[in-house]
Amino acid sequence: MKTLFTVIALVAASATNSLAKAYFQNETELVTKADAIALVELSEPEPAEQKGDIWTYRQSATAKVTLLLKGDLPETFALYGDETFICAQCRLAAGKYLVFIRRDGKLWAGSNWHLSLRPVKKDQIEWFDHPEKRHSLKFQPSEAVLKRVRDIMKSPPPKNP
Repeated sequence: MKTLFTVIALVAASATNSLAKAYFQNETELVTKADAIALVELSEPEPAEQKGDIWTYRQSATAKVTLLLKGDLPETFALYGDETFICAQCRLAAGKYLVFIRRDGKLWAGSNWHLSLRPVKKDQIEWFDHPEKRHSLKFQPSEAVLKRVRDIMKSPPPKNP
């Protein structure tokens, strides 16, 4: 009987863990939790099979920094994406982006899935439509978005309850 209870408990625990979902940060979390924030130009991504401490990545692209806002980045570096996580990935594509990245071991990768790479088109950056909404994005003037990011970086960190 004790063995049966143990087996049922293990099956229930593994079923609960298999239902894990990706967490999408709001704008404050995205800014404060990133190790580095920069405007970059990404090259065409190439297939990769690179293991970090947390994920294995299936894409890499060369990122050239045009403006550093937070952290310490070299002028050019490899950015990794297309994580082996079924619920969410950071898919890389050539272009200009406002990036929110973190270290995964020795690799640079997106800090919060697809939200990590905010596309830049002309003088606009795709950004949160509302500070607390995680999925409502629209293109907004670049200077306004960069000001918002800088303002969040200046604010005291949110208190944990």
